[in-house]
Amino acid sequence: MSAIVFDRNDVDRLEDLSERPRRLGGSKLLWVDLHKRSEFSVEDVAKAFDLDDETCGCLATPNEQACFNDHGRYIHITTYAPREDEEGELHAVECVVGKNWVITAHDRQIPVLDEFAARVSGSGDTGSLDGPSFLAALLEWVLGSYTAAFERIEQRLEEFDVHAMRGEGADKDIELLIDMRREVGKLRRAPRARRTPLSPRRAHPPGTGGVGQQGLRGTVRVALHAL
Repeated sequence: MSAIVFDRNDVDRLEDLSERPRRLGGSKLLWVDLHKRSEFSVEDVAKAFDLDDETCGCLATPNEQACFNDHGRYIHITTYAPREDEEGELHAVECVVGKNWVITAHDRQIPVLDEFAARVSGSGDTGSLDGPSFLAALLEWVLGSYTAAFERIEQRLEEFDVHAMRGEGADKDIELLIDMRREVGKLRRAPRARRTPLSPRRAHPPGTGGVGQQGLRGTVRVALHAL
């Protein structure tokens, strides 16, 4: 998945950004997902959406710390999703949101985003959502991945307990237990340590435009609960 146009119940996957609708709004929403295997480059996206240099830099190299910047025409938020290949570690996901378009960027493929793409591609009138509402749904889905990560660790801990109670454990299993406890600690601390700032850093004078104050407030509210 690299670029999807949602038009009410219809879903159109784009092979080139030049194929995107010239006018987005009403029933149309565009989602572009950037990663190493995507068909589009950061430069392609920057040109198509007129992004500034700071935003482009973050899309090319995801932030180590969460950010929330209001650029007027679009909002830039960094969120984090648990990695499935290394428990306790996180993927940084850059989210750039306009009125009727959303860009996500990350340094490798993230299963939770693929799952979200499959869900919204077959869930009905996705095109009626605006950019901030789509972002809110995406952040809620990412938040669910933390629950899944804890459940995977809990299952491993249950298996450890069963072996220990049966007397099948070994001295080296203590190190395994320590590692799992550390993974739990990392996941618990991650949302707090990387929490998005309460107020957006503005890159434009107040009152000179934006994606909409109501949508902006809603996005902030969801982001602060999700991160």
